[in-house]
Amino acid sequence: MRKFPIPELFGRLQRPGEPYDIGYSNWFFDYADPFSYINVQFGDEGFFNGSLADRDWQRRMDAVASLSGDRRIRAYARLDRELAADAAPAAPFATGSSTYFLSARMGCQVLHPIYGLDLAALCIRRD
Repeated sequence: MRKFPIPELFGRLQRPGEPYDIGYSNWFFDYADPFSYINVQFGDEGFFNGSLADRDWQRRMDAVASLSGDRRIRAYARLDRELAADAAPAAPFATGSSTYFLSARMGCQVLHPIYGLDLAALCIRRD
Protein backbone atom coordinates (compact mmCIF):
# COMPACT_ATOMS: atom_id res chain seq x y z
CA MET A 1 0.00 0.00 0.00
CA ARG A 2 1.29 3.45 -0.99
CA LYS A 3 2.21 5.70 1.94
CA PHE A 4 2.34 8.94 -0.08
CA PRO A 5 0.08 10.07 -2.92
CA ILE A 6 1.72 10.44 -6.32
CA PRO A 7 1.92 14.12 -7.29
CA GLU A 8 -0.37 14.83 -10.24
CA LEU A 9 2.47 15.33 -12.75
CA PHE A 10 3.92 11.89 -12.02
CA GLY A 11 0.50 10.30 -12.00
CA ARG A 12 -0.09 11.69 -15.48
CA LEU A 13 3.32 10.50 -16.66
CA GLN A 14 2.32 6.95 -15.72
CA ARG A 15 -1.09 7.00 -17.45
CA PRO A 16 -1.28 5.69 -21.03
CA GLY A 17 -2.40 8.28 -23.54
CA GLU A 18 -1.07 11.32 -21.68
CA PRO A 19 1.03 13.65 -23.87
CA TYR A 20 4.12 13.46 -21.63
CA ASP A 21 7.33 11.57 -22.31
CA ILE A 22 9.57 12.90 -19.57
CA GLY A 23 9.31 14.54 -16.15
CA TYR A 24 11.71 16.21 -13.76
CA SER A 25 12.13 15.80 -10.02
CA ASN A 26 14.96 16.18 -7.54
CA TRP A 27 15.82 13.75 -4.86
CA PHE A 28 18.01 14.40 -1.84
CA PHE A 29 18.39 11.35 0.34
CA ASP A 30 17.21 11.57 3.94
CA TYR A 31 19.83 9.26 5.39
CA ALA A 32 22.83 7.32 4.11
CA ASP A 33 21.12 4.00 3.45
CA PRO A 34 20.25 2.31 0.14
CA PHE A 35 16.56 2.18 1.14
CA SER A 36 16.46 5.98 0.93
CA TYR A 37 17.96 5.94 -2.55
CA ILE A 38 15.99 3.07 -4.08
CA ASN A 39 12.79 2.27 -2.18
CA VAL A 40 11.84 5.84 -1.33
CA GLN A 41 12.33 7.00 -4.91
CA PHE A 42 10.93 4.09 -6.88
CA GLY A 43 8.89 1.90 -4.57
CA ASP A 44 5.52 2.06 -2.88
CA GLU A 45 7.24 3.97 -0.07
CA GLY A 46 8.08 6.73 -2.53
CA PHE A 47 6.46 10.03 -3.18
CA PHE A 48 8.29 11.40 -6.23
CA ASN A 49 8.13 9.00 -9.17
CA GLY A 50 5.77 6.43 -7.79
CA SER A 51 6.16 2.71 -8.10
CA LEU A 52 7.50 0.97 -11.16
CA ALA A 53 4.89 -0.62 -13.41
CA ASP A 54 6.36 -4.10 -12.96
CA ARG A 55 5.38 -5.31 -9.46
CA ASP A 56 8.36 -7.68 -9.48
CA TRP A 57 10.61 -4.68 -8.77
CA GLN A 58 8.56 -3.81 -5.67
CA ARG A 59 8.74 -7.40 -4.46
CA ARG A 60 12.53 -7.33 -4.90
CA MET A 61 12.88 -3.96 -3.13
CA ASP A 62 10.84 -5.29 -0.20
CA ALA A 63 12.96 -8.46 -0.01
CA VAL A 64 16.26 -6.53 -0.02
CA ALA A 65 14.98 -4.05 2.58
CA SER A 66 14.32 -6.92 4.98
CA LEU A 67 17.98 -8.03 4.97
CA SER A 68 20.69 -6.72 7.29
CA GLY A 69 24.43 -6.18 7.39
CA ASP A 70 26.80 -6.81 4.48
CA ARG A 71 24.30 -9.13 2.82
CA ARG A 72 21.82 -6.22 2.60
CA ILE A 73 24.41 -3.80 1.18
CA ARG A 74 25.51 -6.32 -1.48
CA ALA A 75 21.90 -7.10 -2.40
CA TYR A 76 21.10 -3.38 -2.75
CA ALA A 77 24.19 -2.89 -4.95
CA ARG A 78 23.00 -5.71 -7.21
CA LEU A 79 19.44 -4.34 -7.29
CA ASP A 80 20.74 -0.83 -8.08
CA ARG A 81 22.73 -2.11 -11.08
CA GLU A 82 19.79 -4.15 -12.34
CA LEU A 83 17.31 -1.28 -11.95
CA ALA A 84 19.61 1.05 -13.89
CA ALA A 85 20.23 -1.50 -16.66
CA ASP A 86 16.78 -3.07 -17.01
CA ALA A 87 14.15 -0.60 -15.77
CA ALA A 88 15.92 2.78 -16.07
CA PRO A 89 13.40 4.52 -13.78
CA ALA A 90 15.49 7.70 -13.65
CA ALA A 91 18.31 9.43 -15.46
CA PRO A 92 20.63 11.20 -13.02
CA PHE A 93 22.10 14.29 -14.65
CA ALA A 94 23.53 16.55 -11.97
CA THR A 95 25.19 16.53 -8.61
CA GLY A 96 25.59 19.20 -6.00
CA SER A 97 28.54 20.30 -3.96
CA SER A 98 28.94 22.48 -0.92
CA THR A 99 31.86 24.58 0.22
CA TYR A 100 32.41 26.18 3.59
CA PHE A 101 34.45 29.30 4.29
CA LEU A 102 35.92 29.05 7.80
CA SER A 103 38.65 31.07 9.45
CA ALA A 104 42.00 29.43 10.23
CA ARG A 105 40.99 29.45 13.92
CA MET A 106 38.14 27.04 13.32
CA GLY A 107 38.65 23.40 14.16
CA CYS A 108 36.67 20.24 14.75
CA GLN A 109 35.11 20.32 11.28
CA VAL A 110 32.89 17.31 10.79
CA LEU A 111 31.14 16.80 7.46
CA HIS A 112 27.95 14.81 7.74
CA PRO A 113 27.38 12.72 4.58
CA ILE A 114 23.88 14.15 4.14
CA TYR A 115 23.54 17.47 5.94
CA GLY A 116 27.02 18.87 5.36
CA LEU A 117 28.96 20.84 7.97
CA ASP A 118 28.00 19.88 11.51
CA LEU A 119 27.77 23.28 13.17
CA ALA A 120 27.39 21.75 16.63
CA ALA A 121 30.81 20.07 16.33
CA LEU A 122 32.77 23.24 15.43
CA CYS A 123 35.31 24.58 17.91
CA ILE A 124 37.92 27.33 18.05
CA ARG A 125 41.55 26.19 17.96
CA ARG A 126 43.62 27.21 20.94
CA ASP A 127 47.10 26.84 19.30
